[in-house]
This record gives sequence, C-alpha cells and structure tokens, in this order.
Amino acid sequence: MPNRIWVGARLLSTASASSSSFPFPSHPRPTPHEIFHLSYSASQQDIKARYYELVRAYHPDSPSCRLLPPSECHRRFQAITAAYDSLRRGRSTVGVGSHVFDEYAEEIARRKHMYYKHQFRRQQSEARAKAEGSTFYAGPGASAEEPHVHDKLKDQLFLLFGILSVCVGIAPGLFLYPVHRKRHEDAVLNLSQAQSEAREVGEQRRIGMSNKARDIRLASAMNSESHPKSASAEPD
Repeated sequence: MPNRIWVGARLLSTASASSSSFPFPSHPRPTPHEIFHLSYSASQQDIKARYYELVRAYHPDSPSCRLLPPSECHRRFQAITAAYDSLRRGRSTVGVGSHVFDEYAEEIARRKHMYYKHQFRRQQSEARAKAEGSTFYAGPGASAEEPHVHDKLKDQLFLLFGILSVCVGIAPGLFLYPVHRKRHEDAVLNLSQAQSEAREVGEQRRIGMSNKARDIRLASAMNSESHPKSASAEPD
C-alpha cells in the first residue's frame, strides 16, 4: 500500500512538473513552436522528445489534466498532436514570413492549386478561341457556333411558349364572349317579361278583390234594408 501511494505521488509530481515546465499557450492560435516551447532551429530528435513530454503532461488521463474540463484537455491534446504532425513534416509556417499554424493548410493549398489550374485552362481556351477567330472555344471536336445556335433556339422556344400561353388565356374570352352576351340578353328579357306578367296578375287580383268587396258591401246593405221592413210588419 505505501508503494502504491509513493508511485502515484511520483507520477503526479512528474506530470505537474512537466506541465509547469511547458505551459500551454493562452492565446487562441499558437504556433507549433510555441506549443512545443522550441526554437525554429530545433532538430527532429528534440521535437520527438518534447512531444513525449507534452503527451505525458497533457494526456486527458494524466493527473495534471484532472483539474481541467474534459473539453479543454481534449482540445489541448489535439493541438499538441496536430503541432507534432506539422513539425515532423516541416510545415511550421503557412504563408510567407508568417508563423501561423493552420491544420487546414493542406486543404487550402489543394483548393488554390485547383483554382489556378482551372484559370490556366480557361486562359488557354480563350487564347485558342481568339486564334481561331471565334468568341467561344467549345473544346476539341466541337463547333464554336454551337452554343450560340442553342441559345438562339432557346430564345425562340421561350418566345413561342409565351405567345401560346397568351393565346390560350385570351382565346376562351374572345370566342365565348358572344355566347355569354346572348345568354345575358336572354336573361334580361326573361326577367322583364316575368316582371310584366307579375304586374298583370297582381292588377287582376287587385281588381277581383275590389269587386268582391263591393259585392259584399252591397249584399250587406240590402240585408240591412230588408230587416227593418220585416220587423215593422209584425203585430204588437
């Protein structure tokens, strides 16, 4: 048991001493040499030895990293590994005269290479087209006027499609307008006839009701005149 305690204390002291001897840079974008605390003239043996020391000090399972958040330990260990790869390949700088460490330097260089390659091919195509007296170089075995022919054909097709769309939208209104107008006139005529017939029927009913009321008044008047005569004829 005392031996285990002594070994653990020894490892803790070694890791603490290593981390304190090579503190991790505080700024967000350190260079590989700043992470390794080495000069630019350091040899590959020095880089390898310092890498082992940093791994022993900043490994996520080391005792010195237990006081830090796991994400910070992981970030530092990844930065140390990336810096070691960069120093081993001799790519400690990116750009001319700048000591900026960028783990995406290879991808940036590849994209720049593809861009310049594409620009070079385009310049060659334009130069060849100018030499042939055309405005566009379509490539070997293709006609230079072919793209212009296709563009002209597309314009004609678009124009034809627009004219057909306008005709389809206007034609129903032009051809069906007389039919709709005739239907409207017939509906107006039928409505006027129905109104006149309704007025005639109403007038006839009014006259009939007036005559009936007059007959009722005459009948009631005649009945009232006949009742007094019959009453006077009876004896007292």
